[in-house]
This record gives sequence, structure tokens and C-alpha cells, in this order.
Amino acid sequence: MIRINLLPFREERRKKQVRHQMVGFLVFLLITAAILLGIAFFMDRAIARMEEDTRKIAGQIGIYREKADKVARIKKDLSLLDEKLAVMNTLNQGRFCQIDLLTELSGKLVQGRMWIDKITTDASQVMIQGMAFDNNAVADFIKRLETSSHYERIDLKHSVTIESAQGKPLMSFTLECRKNSHWTFAPGTTKGSENGS
Repeated sequence: MIRINLLPFREERRKKQVRHQMVGFLVFLLITAAILLGIAFFMDRAIARMEEDTRKIAGQIGIYREKADKVARIKKDLSLLDEKLAVMNTLNQGRFCQIDLLTELSGKLVQGRMWIDKITTDASQVMIQGMAFDNNAVADFIKRLETSSHYERIDLKHSVTIESAQGKPLMSFTLECRKNSHWTFAPGTTKGSENGS
């Protein structure tokens, strides 16, 4: 009987299988490395795009922040301008009210018998200080003021007889005039010597 030694054949087949497995493993490693390199490449591209977008957004944020600061400055300037306009309107209103007050009072004076030395106003009343030749002139002046639409009540707070430099008796008087609620004057003091003559 012929004996065939199969060991070299089996050894050769085993080596072939090992080579096939190693080639398969190397191919697997190469494919895995290629996939990983591809993923890394795409991730790098994505990161680069994100960094570029971030730079653009940062630039836009800077532009918008600058615009927002400009808008805030404009709003502040507008607020200051509104305040100045409100003050100017108040001053204008007060100026015209003071003129109206003086016009009203000059129309109520008893001509040739009295004059006003000082007018002081606040939010609710007007104080009038003046001189008259007699009590009748003061009484007539009070009656005339009571017919005015500017005042609700006229009170004689002070009345004293004094002697003038020429030796003639004069009446120094102070009136408190309460304003009507619908009529307001700007607070202030007006001095003058409106002689009725």
C-alpha cells in the first residue's frame, strides 16, 4: 500500500489561509483607515466652515453692536432734546402767563390813585404789594380783581398808612389772590412801579 504524506499539502493550505486572513485583515484596516481619514477630512471641512461662519457672525455682531450703540446714543440725545423742549414749552407758557398776569392787573388798576410795587406768584396764588392814596382806591382795586376770571378769592392781608417823602399819607397794602384752578401762572417775582397816573 502506498502511503502519501499529506502534511506538506495541509501545511501549504494552512499558510494560504493565514495569508488570506492577513490580506483580509489588511484590507479591513485599509478600508477602516480610509473611512476614518474621510470622516476626519469632512469634520475638518465642517469645523473650518463653522469657524468661518463664527468669524462672519462675530463681524456682524460687531457691526450690529456699533449700530445699537449709535441707536442708544440717538435715543439718549432725543430724550435730552425732549426734556429741553418740555422746559422751553414750560418757560414759554410761563412767559406768556406772566405777561397775561401783568396785562390783567394793569387793566384793573385804579388810574391815578394807586400803583403796584411787587408781584409774587406761585402755583396757587399771586401776592400783590402796592401803594394807594387812600383806602377807597384799595377797595376799588379789590372789587375790580373780583370780576376777573383769573382769581377765585381776593384777601387783603396787610394795609398800613405811611407818610411819603412829600409828607402825604399813603396806604401800603398786600393782597393775596387765589388763582382759579383752570388758570396757572409760572412761579416767579415781578417787580415794578406801575403808577396809575
